[in-house]
Amino acid sequence: MAKVKLELKIKTDDELSAFATEHFIAITGNANFPAPEPPPAVYDPSMQAFANKLTSIATAEIALQTMRAERDALRAELEANLSGRGRYVEMASHGDEAKILSAGFQVQAAATPTTSLPAPTKVAASMGDNPGEVDVSCHAVPRARMYVVEVREHSDVAAPGPWRQAKISSRSHAAVSGLVSGTRYAFRMRAIGPNDLESPWSDEAGCMAP
Repeated sequence: MAKVKLELKIKTDDELSAFATEHFIAITGNANFPAPEPPPAVYDPSMQAFANKLTSIATAEIALQTMRAERDALRAELEANLSGRGRYVEMASHGDEAKILSAGFQVQAAATPTTSLPAPTKVAASMGDNPGEVDVSCHAVPRARMYVVEVREHSDVAAPGPWRQAKISSRSHAAVSGLVSGTRYAFRMRAIGPNDLESPWSDEAGCMAP
């Protein structure tokens, strides 16, 4: 015996409303179902009320989108006006902190020189896309303007080779090429900051060159 397939819970609100309307059209005047349950006096108002509420929500959402766009435009205008007031107060006060504070603005903290940099952390090395290439990376170090990568051969049975500079990068990651495929290497990094300030060397990260 065939059973009705409804799957109501998986339907979206719009799908449910369309499904209810399709059923309403199909069963109205259908001689196979002369006395449907629930009766039209119960079903029809329920179907219509749900459809009306969806329409109201759609209208409200369009209005909300419009109001948000208007809010964003008004915020941009207010930010521009506040920036103008900030410039005026700065000039009119001649940089007098007490006068700036009296206008309801805060005073920027004086820039402090960088006197030290932390060693790069989370240094990682992985095989690159090309033979003899290893990708080396670390977490970015605040105020660093470049990174130095050093490399040396690494062996579990022999003393490690000397460190040599492999790469200087403006980013906290670099591809080191020209390595010997099948050879295991150790890598370390240091950050270079303002006035060529150097950080300590990082911990080592190892990888075999592909």
